Order: sequence, then structure tokens, then C-alpha cells
Amino acid sequence: MADGPGVCDELGVQMLSFGFAQLTDQWATAPARPYWRLYWFAGPGARLEYGGARYDMRPNQVAILPPHTPIAQVLTGPVKILYLHWQLRPPFDHAEGWLEIIASRRVQPQARAVATEIGLNVFGTRLEPGPAIRMQSCVVSALSAVPDERWPQAVPDLRVAAAMEAMRARPGHDWSVPLLAAQAGLTANAFSRVFREHTGLPPMRYLRQRRLEAAARALIDTSDDLDLIAEHTGFCDRYHLSRWFSKQFTCGPASYRRRRR
Repeated sequence: MADGPGVCDELGVQMLSFGFAQLTDQWATAPARPYWRLYWFAGPGARLEYGGARYDMRPNQVAILPPHTPIAQVLTGPVKILYLHWQLRPPFDHAEGWLEIIASRRVQPQARAVATEIGLNVFGTRLEPGPAIRMQSCVVSALSAVPDERWPQAVPDLRVAAAMEAMRARPGHDWSVPLLAAQAGLTANAFSRVFREHTGLPPMRYLRQRRLEAAARALIDTSDDLDLIAEHTGFCDRYHLSRWFSKQFTCGPASYRRRRR
């Protein structure tokens, strides 16, 4: 992926959360998260595991994980970790199924600088323009180092792209294939066919994924109860949400909320 001033706008980088914390306990296999993640470890002592591979992390490396990527971490000693969480706009929002370890002379100093600013509480609880730009620059630099074959192909059909963006922006809306098709100027059958050709998913399955992602973010970012989250994200009730949530993230909503990182 190319780097440059317009890349951040093209990707639609939206920062969700960040931190620089001391780790003393190892993770079990972490549930898949519905957002992008960057991890940088300030010293040796951590190993990431994914897909049968093991990566002993060093301070000159950064780990990038797309959404829905479960990993395990083993600690051999206390270590501080920088974590950045963010979203991207379609089609980059559904790249998944890999872990990229980046050893970059450009990314590592940026990660260290961001970690230092967080440690000094420069960012506070609200991202001011200057710190936000530095944090996003670190994210874009890391994403630019990801091999091109990792990325999904761009969605050339603007009608499909508009439908994807509408469902991502308003997951709780009462969407249907006929409604989305009418907005795209297509019949329901034609819309379903074109949508699947460009995304690999039927429209309603794509919508369910976006709704589950919105529910997962609400579990982390709010104290709303499950009934309210279900209502706001388009599920019939908390039981309907819990059933699909457990299938998607291999744990229930309550367990997911406890394991925030």
C-alpha cells in the first residue's frame, strides 16, 4: 500500500482507543476484535501466537492485526505494551485472517514516540489535533508496510460501496435487500448478485457482521446494558444478540466486555 498525505483520508482511519500499559499476566487466546490493532512492546518478554506460528516480539517490531483476528500471547516477564485500536472504511474494514510483524526503521520510532506521549499523558482523555495526527501517522506508516497481497481488492462498483458504507454507518437501521437495492437503482436479485460478487458475502450477512461489530464496540466503549445495545444495533432482543455474538466472537457479550483489550 502506498504512503502519502491522502492515505489517511482514503483509508478513513478512525481512532477508537489507545494506551501504554504494563503487562504482568499472559493472555489466553484473545477473542477476535471488530477493529484494527497495533501492538508495540517496549522490551523483550512477549510472544504472539497465531495460526500455529510463534513470534518473539522485540522493540524494533510492530504487530498489526486486522479485525476478527484471534491471537494468544505468552509473557516471559513484565513488559510494557503500546496498543492502538482503529477502524477503516470499506473495503479495508473487512481485511482479516492474518498477523503481520513489521520491523521498520520508520514505524518503530513513531510507536515509541506515541508510547512516550501516552506515558506522559500528552493525549489525555481526548485527542487534540497535534497528538491525533501523530498517532494516525504511526498507524498509516504501519499499514503502508503491510504487503499488498494482504489487502482486499477495492470495490469498484460505487453502488456497492455506498451500500456498505450505509450499513456500517447505521447498523441499527431496519435495512432490507429491497431497500438497499432501491437506493442502488437495482432490482433485489441484481443487487444481491452484484454485492456478493464484490464482497464475497450476501448483503444481510454483511449487515449482521457490521451489527455485531457495533455491538462489540458498545460493550467496550459504553456501560449500556445488553438490551439497549441490542436495540441500537438492530437485534430483536438481548438473546438474539447473544446467540449471534457467541458464534462470531467465540464468547458471550459479558465475557467479551470483561476482556477489554
